[in-house]
Formats: sequence, structure tokens, C-alpha cells
Amino acid sequence: MSSECKKSDRLEIYFAPESAEDANPDERTQPRLAIQSPLGRFFKRSLDIGLALPIVVMILPLLCIFFRLIHLFQSSGPLFYRQVRCGRDKQPFTIYKFRTMDVPDSGACEIKDAEVRIFPIGDLLRAAKIDEFPQFLNVLSGAMSVVGPRPHHFDDCEAFGKLVADYPQRTIAKPGITGLAQFEEYDGRFEWNCIESRVVNDLRYIREWSPATDLMLISQTGAVVFRKVLRGAIRKTFGSPLAPALLDAGKPELLETEATGRENEASDRKAA
Repeated sequence: MSSECKKSDRLEIYFAPESAEDANPDERTQPRLAIQSPLGRFFKRSLDIGLALPIVVMILPLLCIFFRLIHLFQSSGPLFYRQVRCGRDKQPFTIYKFRTMDVPDSGACEIKDAEVRIFPIGDLLRAAKIDEFPQFLNVLSGAMSVVGPRPHHFDDCEAFGKLVADYPQRTIAKPGITGLAQFEEYDGRFEWNCIESRVVNDLRYIREWSPATDLMLISQTGAVVFRKVLRGAIRKTFGSPLAPALLDAGKPELLETEATGRENEASDRKAA
């Protein structure tokens, strides 16, 4: 593990049996997790629908028009990016995002050329997480929740499962648009050497879930999205040096991932 990753103790997650007959004597004494209970699932589903429905009806159509106009001037191709991901209980589902990259040429390596294919305003939209708004369609369909572990595609699930024994336990909950791991130093960005810490935070969310936790993470995510949109607008208008000075002052430590990343890169260069 690198110094950037937070080392935590192993978490024990117990899966509630489908019925008392399916449980052995030891399992009958294990309490059902709140996120597994009928009341917990009812609350999460109610919160998901209550948040996703207004966004899909009122905001998503406007964003579709906005992205289509961007595509007309900067990148021809489909409006949405689709990919099969691993859902709850390892069930596959198709995730939706607004497309922020040029469509790759036939035979090109999609992953290798990804950064090169981002069209001019796509980097701003990705940084502000606006490209992820179509995932509220996944929330309405029941494949995702607003809050939960981030969904990975199956190849990554297999690779991560070999690295971290507890990784498969993440599928006890629906995958989410946002989650606890995104606020514990990572801010949505991925590092292979931090996968264990990500799993620990995902399992901590599952074990300690409460309605207050979801409400807190949703409000924090909204603040982050607003800040990133504002920062991107300032950078586009005034140039990059001004935006951090205007927005980073007084910013909570858990959201200072960009500054941390710059410091780590500088340290790596010095070590080299």
C-alpha cells in the first residue's frame, strides 16, 4: 500500500439468509444489516425515487439538449455512452453516461486512447460529473441507488477480487452514483494501489448504513458538483491560475484531492 492510501482493519460483513431454514445456528445469531432490512430497503428506494424522478423529468431533458448541441459542434456520434457493469448480487446491467469522448476508430484501443479522445469541453463536464446524470435512469429502473459502491465492469471485478478477498462483499448493496469511498481521499479517481482502501470504505458504508449517511453523502456530492462546475467556468473565463485561489480557500480537507495529487506527483518526481 502506498502512503496515500489509508490502511484500515478488516471488516466482517454477514449476509442474512433468505429464510431461517437456510441458516445454520451461528448465522441465526448474526444481526441483519440495516441496509438489508425491509425498512432499510424501503427507505433507500423511496429516497432514490424521490431524488431521481425530478432530475429525470426536469433536468435530464435539458442536459440532453445541451450535450446534443455540444456533440453537433465538437464530436459526432451517439448521445449516451453505454457499458455493462456489475450490479447487486453480481447481476449485469447497462450503465448510461453522456458521451464526452470522440467515437474510437475501428480497431483502435478504446482504453489506451481514452484521454486523447476527450473532446474540448468534455474534460470540464467529466470533472464536474455532469456526464453521470443519465445514471439517474439506472436509479429509476432499480439497477442502481443514488448512494452505494461504484459499479465496475466484470473484468475489473475479477481482477480486484484477486487483489482484495473482501471485494465481492460490495455486491450486497446496489451500486451507487456516489458513495463513501469517493469522499475518503479519492474523489472518484482510481489508483490500483488504493483498491483495498476503497473496498474498506465501501464495506464500512454497508455495515454502518443509515438514512442520515445517505442524506449526508448526497448533500456533500451536490456541493462538490457545484464547486467543480463553478471552478471550471472560472478557469474557462479567467484562466487556470485564478480558479484555485478563488475556490480552494477554506475548503474541507476531504475534498482537497487535487492539491494532494499535485503534491504526490511532485514528491514522485523528486524521488526519481
